[in-house]
Amino acid sequence: MTAAVSFSRDFKHYTWLSMLFVSLLLVANTIGSKLISIETSFGSLVLPAGLWVYPFTYLTAVTITEVYGYKMARKTIWVALLCNLMMALIYQLMIWLPGSEEWPYQQAFSEVFNLSTRIVLASVVSYFCSEFLNAYLVSKLKVKLAGQFFYLRAITAIGLSELVNTAVFAHLAYLNQLSYDKLLGLMAFYYGFKLSYALVSVPLLNFLVKYLKRSDQIDHYDSQTNFNPFLR
Repeated sequence: MTAAVSFSRDFKHYTWLSMLFVSLLLVANTIGSKLISIETSFGSLVLPAGLWVYPFTYLTAVTITEVYGYKMARKTIWVALLCNLMMALIYQLMIWLPGSEEWPYQQAFSEVFNLSTRIVLASVVSYFCSEFLNAYLVSKLKVKLAGQFFYLRAITAIGLSELVNTAVFAHLAYLNQLSYDKLLGLMAFYYGFKLSYALVSVPLLNFLVKYLKRSDQIDHYDSQTNFNPFLR
C-alpha cells in the first residue's frame, strides 16, 4: 500500500505525532539541567533528566518517516528546531527582565532556565545532524530492503544517529572542560543508555507503525525524494 504524500491530505495521526515530537524535544531540553541520582548495586548512577526523555524523539521520528515519508519528517524536524530556538530566546528574555520585588524567586528562576550559549549551540548542531540522519537512514533503508526488516532498519537508523548526536553534543559542550578520557566515558555511557531505550522500544513501535499505516492508509516509499534538509 504505497501512497504519495501530500500536505493537503488530512492524516488522522500525523499532526499528533508531530506535536508529540516537538513536545518531547522541548521537555527534554527544559528539564535537562536536573541531575537524577539512582542507587544501584554498582554504586550511585547520576543521569541528566533529559536523557530519560530525549531518546523518544528518535522513536517518534522513525515512526513519522516510516509511515509518512522523509518530506513529512523533514517538516516536523524543522518545526521542532524553530520551536526549540524560540523557547531558548524567550527563556533568556524572561531572565533578563527585572523580577518584581514581591516575587523572591528571580535567582532560582535564572539558575533553572539559564541556558549557556555553548550548550544551546551544541544542542542545535547535534540535533540538526542526528535527526536528519535518522530520517534519511530510515527512508533509504526502507527502499533498499523493500520495506522488510523494520526492527533492523529502525535500530540501525537510531543507533547511528544517536551515536552522531552523542559525539557531536559531547565534544561541543564539554571539550576542554573534561579530560578526554572522562569525555569518552561519558559518551559511551550516555550512548549505551539511549541505545538500550531503542532496543526495548522498537518492537512495540512496530505495532504502532502497522496501525498507523492501516489507519491513515499510507505506506510511503521515498524512491524519488530529494533528501536535501533545506528544501520545503
